[in-house]
Amino acid sequence: MAFKSLYDITVIEKPVRAALGNETTESTIAILEGIRLAMNNYCSFRMPIVLTDEAIDRLGFNKDSNENPNPEELVDPEHDFTLRTIHNEETNKDWLVAFTSEEESGKGPASAIYTVPLFDILPKVAAIQEVEGIVINPWGTAFSLRRSMIEEILRINNPESQIFFNLGDITTLECDAIVNAANERLVSGSGVDGAIHLAAGKRLNKACRELGGCETGKAKITKGYNLKARYIIHTVGPVYRGKGDEASYLADCYLNSLNLARAHNIHSIAFPAISTGAYKFPAEEAANIALDITAQWLELNSDYGLQVIFCCYDQGMLDIYQNVLSNMTKQMNPPDFQEPVDLDLQKT
Repeated sequence: MAFKSLYDITVIEKPVRAALGNETTESTIAILEGIRLAMNNYCSFRMPIVLTDEAIDRLGFNKDSNENPNPEELVDPEHDFTLRTIHNEETNKDWLVAFTSEEESGKGPASAIYTVPLFDILPKVAAIQEVEGIVINPWGTAFSLRRSMIEEILRINNPESQIFFNLGDITTLECDAIVNAANERLVSGSGVDGAIHLAAGKRLNKACRELGGCETGKAKITKGYNLKARYIIHTVGPVYRGKGDEASYLADCYLNSLNLARAHNIHSIAFPAISTGAYKFPAEEAANIALDITAQWLELNSDYGLQVIFCCYDQGMLDIYQNVLSNMTKQMNPPDFQEPVDLDLQKT
C-alpha cells in the first residue's frame, strides 16, 4: 500500500522539548501520541549496539578506534549484536537507548548504530521484564519511556490494525478499497463522488446502475476499475439539517463500510470526509464520529488486521482530524509519573 506518510520520527521531538522540566499529564500524553503516530508511520529509532567480535572482524571495524560504524543491513540482528543498555543503580534495572536522528546520537559517546522500526522494538521492550524502558535522546532533551508507557501505547494501538492520515487525492491511493461519498442513485455527482467516477471510468457507471441505488447510511461495493484501488465502497452520507438523526446515519456509513470491507477480505481502506462537503455536515463533529466508530470497530475486530486511511482534501480538514484525535488520546489514563533516569549514570 503506497500513500504519503504525514509523520516522521520528529513528531516525538517537539512534545519532548515542550515537556522538558515540566512533565504534566497533558505533556506526557502528547509524547505518547507522538510515539504512537511515529510507530504507525513506520518510523525508526537509531539504537546504539554492541557488535560481536565475529561481526567486527567480518565488517572490518577496529574495535579499539573511536569510529562510529553504522552497519545497518550488514549485520544480522539475531546474532551479530546486542542493544546497548545503561544501568540504574537505584532500581538495579537496565534501560535501552534510542536516538531520533544522527545529530542526537552524535552528542554522546561513539557507538555502532542500528536502525530499528518502532513497531518492531516497542513490543519486544514491553516483553522484557529485565529492561525498565527506553531513554530517548539521552545526551540532549532526554525522555524516559518506561515499559508501562510502552504497554499503554500498545494497548490502544493494535499493530495489525492502524489508523493513518493522508493529505491529497483519494483516487490516487494504492489500497484495497477507497470509499465513495455517493448519492442515493449512485450516479456521478460533485466533489469526491464525481472525481472517483471520472478516475474509475465508464465501467463504474454501468456497475452502479446495476446496484439499484443505495439508502442513506448503507454501503455497497463495486470493483475499482481504472483506479489503483481494487474496490470502491459506495456509502450515502446524510444531508445535514440539524434535526438530530444525521449523526446516527453518518455513523452507519462508517460502520457498514468497515463491515463490508471485512466481508470482502479488504485489509486497507481509505475514507474521505463523508458528508462534510455539499451535504454540509459540521467537519469537527463528522471527524469525531469517523474516528470514534473506526476505533470501536478495530477494537471489536481485533482478530482482523485493517489499515484505515482518512484522506483529507486540504490542510484545514487534516488539522481538524488531528485535533480530534489528540482530544481522544487525552481520554486515556497515562501511567503514573516516576522520577526520570539519572542521566549521569550514562556517562560513566
